[in-house]
Amino acid sequence: MLENIKDYFRPSKLNDAIKILKTGKGKYSILAGGTSIIQYPNPKIEGLVSLRDLKLDYIKKNKDSIKIGAMTRISELLEDKVIKEFAKGLIYKACDKIGSTLNRNLITVGGNIVQTYKWSDLPVALLVLDTKLKISGNGTKKIPIEKFFIKHPKILLKNYEILTEIEIKEPKGNYGTDFIKFSYTNVDHCLVDVAVYVEVEKDKFKNIKIAFGGIMPLPFRAYSIEKKLKNHPTDSILVNRILDEEVKKINIGEDFRTTKDYKRHLLKVLTYDAIANAISAI
Repeated sequence: MLENIKDYFRPSKLNDAIKILKTGKGKYSILAGGTSIIQYPNPKIEGLVSLRDLKLDYIKKNKDSIKIGAMTRISELLEDKVIKEFAKGLIYKACDKIGSTLNRNLITVGGNIVQTYKWSDLPVALLVLDTKLKISGNGTKKIPIEKFFIKHPKILLKNYEILTEIEIKEPKGNYGTDFIKFSYTNVDHCLVDVAVYVEVEKDKFKNIKIAFGGIMPLPFRAYSIEKKLKNHPTDSILVNRILDEEVKKINIGEDFRTTKDYKRHLLKVLTYDAIANAISAI
């Protein structure tokens, strides 16, 4: 399974981890929670660089945002009081739907973002919030999460770059959120994920963000739906009509578990429900 692994490193400093990854020239892999390496082993990998001792497991709340270390486990987010309340519980809802208890004890926040799969739940919720990802390599840079998923993160990032922190600006004002996952069982991969953020003023959508998962290889924002709904009344009939028109245009990827038509139906119904739930949460 990992028969070609020759080297194992456990640096205590971030700069040392980056230097080691550079010397590996693509043949060394980052080891965080380890679930992806075990489930999808790469025979070209000859060394593992553990991030365990880099002190990247934290949740910090300040006046305007929260900062989450990339090595923070999903189970740690679920146990944190700040996360339970942050953004009307949006992040908590997404984390609560990730796999089994065993999975959540292993999967890290950074791993769920960088090793994104079609069924990854947390990135969908983060896409509707003001989220920036801190990347360390040749210096440090912050990337808005919507730009991070233009390509798969494993392609976007250089082989020595490390996601170290997730910073999420706290929403203010008259807003609501919701996250809905549809899967065959509680621990199964999603068929469809929907996350919604809304701001309402005088019964109109002042702002709305919608993100989908389980549809294509990467999660994505539904910009066309957002554009059609923004500044329009929150009337359920209008919302339903716009969703009916726009969901038909969305490209649905192949999934051996079900048909494209069924996913399209789920997408419309779950988005309608998530919008209604987000409005109710205001």
